[in-house]
Amino acid sequence: MFDDKIFFMHIAKTAGSKVNKVFRDIIDADVYQEHAEFKLDQFESVLAKNKFISGHIHLHNIRKHLNEGIFKFTVIRDGVSHLASHIGWLDHYNNVDKEVHRKRLSPQIQELVYSIKHTDITNYKELDKFLVSLSGVGIQLLDNCQCRYLLNKGEVPLSLSDLDEAIENARFLDLVIDQNKLSSSLPVLLRRLGFSSDLIKRMDFYSRVNEAKTTRKIDINVPVVRQVLARRCSVDERLYNFLFN
Repeated sequence: MFDDKIFFMHIAKTAGSKVNKVFRDIIDADVYQEHAEFKLDQFESVLAKNKFISGHIHLHNIRKHLNEGIFKFTVIRDGVSHLASHIGWLDHYNNVDKEVHRKRLSPQIQELVYSIKHTDITNYKELDKFLVSLSGVGIQLLDNCQCRYLLNKGEVPLSLSDLDEAIENARFLDLVIDQNKLSSSLPVLLRRLGFSSDLIKRMDFYSRVNEAKTTRKIDINVPVVRQVLARRCSVDERLYNFLFN
């Protein structure tokens, strides 16, 4: 059995809830911690107590704590599908049955959700207008979101000049998994961490977890839609292609 600690950098909308469930099913509850982003001010004690730590945490916020005794990994996906999924996730907070959840979001994110509600995201022209007018939290969440977890850029839009730093920081991690190969990569990861073959054979790596139930869908199979989305995820796309293609 792997004796060191495990840190999973949970990038939004990269099947992180599925990864969490896999580890939640095999790690004792008293040494399992997810959503550690809410405990950044006590992250050192979180590391000391737990074997598995997961969170929507940007690398620069905790890098100094991630010593050689911690196995560090994340999951990423191609930029276009990620951005479409992330917009859809934010849009699902506009569903009537999500009102309570929406009100728990910060005022800035609620405003972004409201803006998405009043945008026809199925129309590429309106979608383009929405994406080019992003500011503040909109940039933080929807402009090359995946690379932002690897960088410290605040509300500044990313450009391809940031790619080399993103690649360097990705290499700091022990493993980066392609979401498209998650079901085959997770068993390999667990074997690498020392979990038994019998345990791995009994596990479900295929079912989905925490999917957004948005009533509107961005069709990324339409070339012009992909072109519109690509304006906000060019760095994510290049990082993904560098790592996996």
